[in-house]
Amino acid sequence: MAALEGGVAALAVASGAAAINYTIINLAQKGIGRGSNQGNVFRRLVNCLRMFSMLITWMISALALESDSMRSRGSLLRGRTAFSIYRFDNRDRAFVIALFSGITLTAMGAILGATTMFYNPRIIWKPLENVSTVTAAGYAALCLLPMGLECWTECRFQRARRKV
Repeated sequence: MAALEGGVAALAVASGAAAINYTIINLAQKGIGRGSNQGNVFRRLVNCLRMFSMLITWMISALALESDSMRSRGSLLRGRTAFSIYRFDNRDRAFVIALFSGITLTAMGAILGATTMFYNPRIIWKPLENVSTVTAAGYAALCLLPMGLECWTECRFQRARRKV
């Protein structure tokens, strides 16, 4: 990573927020002579450990604050989850079954070699047989599923709008 930026050393952190916090701490520590690149090797190690200690303290503080915030909203109550307002109903089951069926049929056809085509100089498919027909139907269903869902949702919306 350091070579990509033309530097001599690099530090990898888990997130952009951690990198920003580390940079702020490093700049503040440089101002008082405790930067991560100031002093001998032992002093640099001590300075880096001090900065990581500050980052860990900030992280623990932020997690405690988040925990208090979630507790005040009732997240620890029995039966209360982030997905409590979502119910997996029959429409969702039908969509998942259609999605799984389309993926399975397409994968099955690809594994059995029913999706072979040639280009010489026009596209030539192998003659449609039972497996390749089922594969093509599964692939078509998989491709048309989002459009079908959108049309179905729009029809339901228009029907509900006319009732009002």
